[in-house]
Amino acid sequence: MKKCPYCNTLNPDDAEVCENCGKPLKGQMLALVCPNCGKVNALGSRECSICHMKLSIIS
Repeated sequence: MKKCPYCNTLNPDDAEVCENCGKPLKGQMLALVCPNCGKVNALGSRECSICHMKLSIIS
C-alpha cells in the first residue's frame, strides 16, 4: 500500500496518483496486504501474521 503524503489515504501499490486527492504519490510502499486474507502486514514481512501465506513485494 502507498500512503498519500498530502491526505494520508491508503492507495494500491501500483497507484501513481492518490485516489482521494489526486496528488502524485512518491512510490514508497507502506505495507504489504495479504492476497489471501487481506491483512495489512508491515513492509518487509515474509509471511502474513494471520494466515501465514508467503508475502511478496512483486505480485
